[in-house]
Amino acid sequence: MITIPDEVQFIWSRRLNFVSLLYFVNRYYALFALGVTVLQLTLPVFTAEVCQKSFLFPPLATGIVLMFSPNIAIGVRVFALYNMSKRLGAFIVIYLSAELGVALWIYLSPGHHPTVLPGPPDTFNNWTLHSCGFSPSPSLNNFQAAAYQLMQSGYDSTMFLLIICKTFSEAFRCRTWSSSSLRYCIARDGLWYYMIVFSCNLTWALMTIFAPSQIKNIAAEPTVHLSCIAVNRLTFNVRRFGSDLSGTTQLDSRRTGRQPLSNSDSLQTINHVYNSDHQDDLNEIPLSFVTERSSTKSDYASSD
Repeated sequence: MITIPDEVQFIWSRRLNFVSLLYFVNRYYALFALGVTVLQLTLPVFTAEVCQKSFLFPPLATGIVLMFSPNIAIGVRVFALYNMSKRLGAFIVIYLSAELGVALWIYLSPGHHPTVLPGPPDTFNNWTLHSCGFSPSPSLNNFQAAAYQLMQSGYDSTMFLLIICKTFSEAFRCRTWSSSSLRYCIARDGLWYYMIVFSCNLTWALMTIFAPSQIKNIAAEPTVHLSCIAVNRLTFNVRRFGSDLSGTTQLDSRRTGRQPLSNSDSLQTINHVYNSDHQDDLNEIPLSFVTERSSTKSDYASSD
């Protein structure tokens, strides 16, 4: 609820684009999937027979969809940051395709079954002890069952390193590093996202390897939904920066009577991707505007 004002300003009031679609999946489909999963795990109406037909919903409709949607959002950010490098784009597509294949192999291997709670058979229908979870095939060992989470941790680490390398190399090249610059925003958000998502995925992987079978996937739901929340905050932050930058650029044009010179810097590219409805304003933004927004604003104040 606390993000509703940001959502109205940066999502609903903008023209629909691919980043917006990812936001809707991470926001509203995630709420739907979480609601279904909670009902599945708590309501006795999901008897053993019903659960046998529906226990694949959490891993497929939640564990895959709501992990890959943030993955794609982060991939788009890194892809834009590297000026839409074809090699990097191919790497992201190949890696995520391989990760999807591993996830489907784990979740659909013959022998997968609902989680069986310890105790007498009627435990399943007990209101307080009811559960309708997923357990992988017994033919998979613990490390094979955790391969999906381990690959996800590898993806998060790779994207984080790419973000840090690019933002710091840009800072050293331009010899500027302002707390209100886009590169600082990207590096800060990348660090927070990595700390949250990597720790959750690593916990999920370790529990899959070492925890008892009944609680192996207990970290799945927190991991999935924290990933969605974190990536949506990243979207807000970049769009907020783009909105502020657009207003600054228009003000400069009105005061000086000139159009800013174009620059193909990667930081502009990420603005274009996340703020396509401000394309006319952002298409001709010089690097000085992107990197030193605060100094530009202070100049305006002093000239007044």
